[in-house]
Amino acid sequence: MPCECHLFNKSDKNTFKFLCQNKVNNNLITMKEEQDTCKDRGPPVEITNEEFERLKKTWDKKGYKFIIDKKTKEIIFV
Repeated sequence: MPCECHLFNKSDKNTFKFLCQNKVNNNLITMKEEQDTCKDRGPPVEITNEEFERLKKTWDKKGYKFIIDKKTKEIIFV
């Protein structure tokens, strides 16, 4: 199920099903599929260690595997 973010319109709730992040949240695609497919990204953000640990627990529970780029600190799903 590919990302279709271009069909998303924040003022129309009927289009929320197309948003890549909603597809991940609803277990329709994995974080790896979202990262490989969705090229419409916002700017990078820094997160606290506490937030990273919270996300890591969620990703581990869902079976998502990732690495962290040592240079850029970007999280890359594998």
